[in-house]
Amino acid sequence: MFFSNNIAWYYQIWPWIGFIGAIIILSLLFTTNLLRDNLLKERWYDPYWLAWLCTATYLIHNVEEYGIDLKGTSYSFPKSISSGLGQSVPENILYVAVNIPLLWMLSPLAAYFSQKKHSKMLASFTVAIMLINFIPHTYSALFYGRYNPGLLTALLLLVPISIWTYYINFIRDNPNYRALAISLTLGIIYHLFIFISIAGLFKTGLVKSCGCAFFIFVATLLYYCLVTQSGKLLKC
Repeated sequence: MFFSNNIAWYYQIWPWIGFIGAIIILSLLFTTNLLRDNLLKERWYDPYWLAWLCTATYLIHNVEEYGIDLKGTSYSFPKSISSGLGQSVPENILYVAVNIPLLWMLSPLAAYFSQKKHSKMLASFTVAIMLINFIPHTYSALFYGRYNPGLLTALLLLVPISIWTYYINFIRDNPNYRALAISLTLGIIYHLFIFISIAGLFKTGLVKSCGCAFFIFVATLLYYCLVTQSGKLLKC
């Protein structure tokens, strides 16, 4: 079914709104020059154009996770987590708290300001999340020996685009492995904070779902600030 009757519609509609946003971004990327920084460079060699591409890519990845997966199941990623854990957690609001502030607000903001400030660290804001997000999808597929929602787009989109973006940002012209390492480290720290918020605060009963959602929102803002400040310190 396209929608699951036992899940509120607003938890199921947001991935499709994000998908519309992705289509708009992709249309601007491939049919106009509005999101390009240097017209003398090919699109695929422009770090700031790639920053917008990463935002659109992750929004598409959300559709496979929360919209409809390859098996035709809607809102499948939360169901797969609940099945794997043997219990119906986390609550739906937490999936929204993880994705909407990150991808609807700060990822486009980072892409915009990366071009304005010529900051490759900001241009890599979404890349670290994309690359690290691939790990749990792959681990789950190998450990359980079956498809999990988001695996296809992780393999076909997240990994190649994130690796290419990192190559353009920190390796191709002026290698900066320190900046690359810091970008990846910040991405790992962000994921750890999300895990601690859900497993350490929510599941243990220390905070309710709304409180946990607030902590996740703060973590996302903190991640953005750390990426921004790292760019300033590294002058990158």
